[in-house]
Amino acid sequence: MRPSETVGDADHGEPELGAAPRDELAYRLRQQELLSEFGLFALRCRDETELHQHATRVAADGMNVELAKFLEYDARNDTLLITAGVGWHPGTIGSQSLGADLGSPAGYAFQTRQAVISNHLENETRFRTPPVLSEHGVRRAMNVPVKDGGDPFGILEVDATHAGKFTQADIAFMQGLANILSVGIERRRTEAELAQTRERLTILAGELRHRVKNLFAVSASLISTARRETERLGQPEKALDLALGRIQALGRANEVGIGHADERNIETVSMVDPIELTKEVLSPYGARVVVSGETSELNASHTTALALLLHELATNAVKYGALREDADEGRIVVEWSSDIDESGAAGFSWTETGGPVLSEPPAVTDDGFGTRMADALLRSIGGTITREWRVEGLHVRVSLASEQAHIG
Repeated sequence: MRPSETVGDADHGEPELGAAPRDELAYRLRQQELLSEFGLFALRCRDETELHQHATRVAADGMNVELAKFLEYDARNDTLLITAGVGWHPGTIGSQSLGADLGSPAGYAFQTRQAVISNHLENETRFRTPPVLSEHGVRRAMNVPVKDGGDPFGILEVDATHAGKFTQADIAFMQGLANILSVGIERRRTEAELAQTRERLTILAGELRHRVKNLFAVSASLISTARRETERLGQPEKALDLALGRIQALGRANEVGIGHADERNIETVSMVDPIELTKEVLSPYGARVVVSGETSELNASHTTALALLLHELATNAVKYGALREDADEGRIVVEWSSDIDESGAAGFSWTETGGPVLSEPPAVTDDGFGTRMADALLRSIGGTITREWRVEGLHVRVSLASEQAHIG
């Protein structure tokens, strides 16, 4: 830092007795030695807390003072929390914080982004003396910002209980120490982010392998069952269309789970939003289907069962219910809830209106194979389904096991 950037009453002369050894040259050489050693330590250190603590020890040693601390900025509370230090009363570190405004020496340095010296705290007019300093008998203080280009990570501070003066040369040592500390902090945080990214990608790769394997197996099964289903009906030419519709539903469902996986953190890669999933599966029917409900999460491994169930419900609505071609006013409302039934289980309701007037289930021409298949898949993940044929249209209620969905 250039001398012109310093804020405070620094002395450009030799340190007074009590502030530094009489041998100025030996004192400055010792500071340079400490900076060199700390630079090597910062390169090797893998723990940010340990890095903070060691920096305060070096600061106290290099400045020949009793007290030193690192104050980390807490953006949520706009405060500077003492997270490391030497010489403080038990219970101070980790619990005491100072305002990040101009009202304290540390806050003053944080706001101005400049080193701040106060060699006479009792006479200060720029800021108040924090109680934690008064309680420890601090008479003078030096604060330097710990920053690496942008906003400071926090403040490195040394405090002395004896008379003397911090000098301009002391600022050079402290700012050099703070600069090494800031680079170390930035490196630790970058390494942590990279480690999280690697972990996330590993999880996503495993999830992708699992889903691709399942999709091949399910697709093969769907093609086989579609062939048998249409052969029984004497319409083998429709096998491809039947299988294709179900496979496309699976594709849309899995897009919800992994299409934006790079935006997910490692806690949520195994969960999907069932509302988003429902909208995607039913998107071919446009505005005739309305999907709503509470914020929710669904175990991603169960998207296949849910997607096929939704697809079969929609297919039946096209054949017999609200999505028939002649049902101009036909609509479907799908609503997710955290307490779909008396047991408090999460799930969704499916309500059709505007379709053919029915007083009983429609006559099914394909022996209900697709419906039975979807219901069986739902039961395999611990879900249940009830159907009620009302005059205005079909009403369905699906509940999921509590460990499969979290809504609310």
